[in-house]
Amino acid sequence: MRTKAIENARIVTCSKMGIIENGTVVWDCETGKIAFCGASENIPHGLTADKYNGKGMVITPGFIDAHTHIGIQESISETAGDDLTETLMGPVTPFINAIDAVNFNDTAFCDALSGGVTTVGILTGSYPPISGTGCIVKTCGNINGRIISSVSCLKGALGEIPKSESLKFSCGASTRGGNTALIRDTFYKAAYYRESKKHAHLTGSPFLTEQGYENIGLVLDKKIPFRIHAFRSDDIMTAMRLAREFSINVIIEHALEAAEVSKDLIKSDIPVFYGTALSWRYSNETKNTGYRGLKSILDCGVKAGIITDHGCTPVERLLLLSQLAVSEGVTWEDGIKLITSYPAEILGLRGKIGTLEAGADADINIFNGDPFHYLTKLEAVIVNGQEAWNREKYKTRWY
Repeated sequence: MRTKAIENARIVTCSKMGIIENGTVVWDCETGKIAFCGASENIPHGLTADKYNGKGMVITPGFIDAHTHIGIQESISETAGDDLTETLMGPVTPFINAIDAVNFNDTAFCDALSGGVTTVGILTGSYPPISGTGCIVKTCGNINGRIISSVSCLKGALGEIPKSESLKFSCGASTRGGNTALIRDTFYKAAYYRESKKHAHLTGSPFLTEQGYENIGLVLDKKIPFRIHAFRSDDIMTAMRLAREFSINVIIEHALEAAEVSKDLIKSDIPVFYGTALSWRYSNETKNTGYRGLKSILDCGVKAGIITDHGCTPVERLLLLSQLAVSEGVTWEDGIKLITSYPAEILGLRGKIGTLEAGADADINIFNGDPFHYLTKLEAVIVNGQEAWNREKYKTRWY
């Protein structure tokens, strides 16, 4: 077993251990797991490692950007690298799987590492009211080893984008009510399909598999959540109604007006991925852009994480978005947790990613000071126990 350790550092565990001054984190390079995290004087006897002095350093978990379009809306490549949204196969496309289109050589994965982002959620676009399934992957490593979940959610959308895009492509519904009706109708058909499939299996009758209904069945069985793009409070309320009607797990994406319905979100136990709130006010839906609303929903107890929606805000700017939230009153520790342990919990991956604790993946960011200070630099990034990025080694964004 080959192990490495950083000792005498300030460790932000994002776990029950909190922040450890003069702490040590030890990881196994072969298994890619953390072997120990705690006060330096409490290292178990007999645990040996190649040690690095982390005095003056701040260590955090690798960052998680739960909503990006990396690899399917590629950097540099325009039309040839754009696999974000299927526009020629009908008004709903639940049969599309994002993982089938991800280019793991997209330069955005390298950019993510330069910003300390070690895990990303990759989602299909927001034109069809149901656009397909998303996936969760690491930003470095061999391809098979990078995939955490090849089918992690079903993506849906309410509001202006599905309205306007349906008019552009003359396909789908042109109103909020029409788009919601498409979602309902498709879910009802999926529920009927599921019962028909059960009956066919019991009777031995032939049955034709429909990939789209199979994907929706994962939502109906609560194996994956329905992640719904919804900026405005009325669209968020519609998403909550869908959650109740079909008894499914829903996550709200963007959620800029979530503060207006925070009590309802808590009552329904529905979390949000907030942002991006760095963009300009390009539509009626984004008039409340900014991070004051995020502080408000956190204060009310809503579970939340910050996202870049890469393709809108570059993935490597995730920490900057969290800095903006802290400037609006979010606590320092919550600022880190909003891009580590909080999204990990929402994604059902708490204990695997997003924290520094024994047994978790060794995804580690090493800063030469307070991550939120404007002069601080990210020195190195560890993914699955292996060095993935190092400031001295990679002087430019092209590597």
